[in-house]
Amino acid sequence: MSAFFVKGTEMSRMCQMSVLASTLVSITFSMVATPEEMGRFEHLSLELSAPKSQILALEPLLITIALHNRTPKPIKGHTLIDPGIGFLTIYVAKNGADFEEFNTVNWPSFSTIARERVLDAGFHRSMSGYLYYGRRHGPREKVNGEYLMESPGLCRIKAVLKNLDGQAQIESNVLTVDVLIPKGQDADAYGYLKALMSSKEDIRYENFLLSTVGSTITPAKEKILKRKEEFLTKFPQARYAMYVYYSLGQDYRQGIVGDGNRAVRLLEKAASYEDFFLAPEALSALIDTFEERGDSRRADKYRAILAKRFPDNPEAIDYLERSRGSGPGPLRYAAVLVLLCVAVGTFVFGLVPRMRQKYAK
Repeated sequence: MSAFFVKGTEMSRMCQMSVLASTLVSITFSMVATPEEMGRFEHLSLELSAPKSQILALEPLLITIALHNRTPKPIKGHTLIDPGIGFLTIYVAKNGADFEEFNTVNWPSFSTIARERVLDAGFHRSMSGYLYYGRRHGPREKVNGEYLMESPGLCRIKAVLKNLDGQAQIESNVLTVDVLIPKGQDADAYGYLKALMSSKEDIRYENFLLSTVGSTITPAKEKILKRKEEFLTKFPQARYAMYVYYSLGQDYRQGIVGDGNRAVRLLEKAASYEDFFLAPEALSALIDTFEERGDSRRADKYRAILAKRFPDNPEAIDYLERSRGSGPGPLRYAAVLVLLCVAVGTFVFGLVPRMRQKYAK
C-alpha cells in the first residue's frame, strides 16, 4: 500500500500557517492549563473518509485521515497521523474476514518530529493519500491471501493511532468500499494488470498505474515506461488509463525520457477527467511546464481552468486574488501570520502573569 499525495513544495500555504498557528496556541495552553483542565488522548477523534464508495478492482483508492479534538478541553497528544512514521497503522479486511495490518510505505510526511503537543479544543488536522493494490514481494503486503483491491467484494478499512509512549490509542471509524467487477475495455485492462502482477520478470510492477521513474533511468524503468505506452495504446478508454496518462506525463515532463510536448498532451488528457483525484495535480504540472518555458499566457490558461474546476486549490486561490487585484496571496498570508503572532503574544504575556498571581495565592 502506498499513498500519493502532495509534493512538499506544493503544500498549501494555508496548511503551513494552520500548523504554525496550532503550534503557537499549543504552547500557550501548555503554559496556562493545569493537569486537571487537560483531556485524555483517548478522547481525540480519528476519522477515515473517501470520496468514493465504489471503485474497480485494482484501482487506487484515495482516503483522508483526520484527527480532531471535539472536546471542550485541551488534550496532550501528537499530530503524527502520517502512516509511514509508525504511530498510525491501517488495517484492512476483505469480504467479512478479520482485520489484518496492511503494510504502508512512501506516505509523504510533513511532520516527523515526535514530540508531545497540546491540541486545543477544536483542533483539526487531516491529510490524504491513496492506497493501491500492493506488491509482488513480501507476505505483509497481501491481505487474506490476495492483494488489496485485487478482486471484487467489500473491503473494510480502519486506522489506529497510538500516543507517543504507546500506552493509549484511538481507533477510527470503519470505511467500507465496494470493489466492482470491471467490464468491457476495463475488464481487458484489468487482465493486463493481473498479468503484470504475476509476471516472472525481475521487475516490480507494484503501483504500475501511478508509479514514476524518478530522477534516474534504468533498463527496468525503461521497460515499465514501454509497458505504460503499450497500456495506453491497447486501453485508451479504460478507466485505469487516466492514472497512466498522469504518471507517464509526469515522467516525460521531467525531461529524463520522452519529450515535453508529449508530456503536455498526456497531462491534458489526465486533467480532462472530471472525477480524477489527481486532476488538480495534472493542471499544476501544466502550469509549471509553461512557467519554465516562459510562456505565462499558457500558464495562466491552465490556472484559469484550475480556478474554475477547483476553486479551493491553493494555487487557484492565489490566481483568483491576483485576477481581482487584491495583491499576491503570500503577502496576505504573511500579514495574517504577523497579526496572529501579535495576538498570541499579547494573550500569553497578559494572561500568564495573572495565572501566576492566582496560583501564588
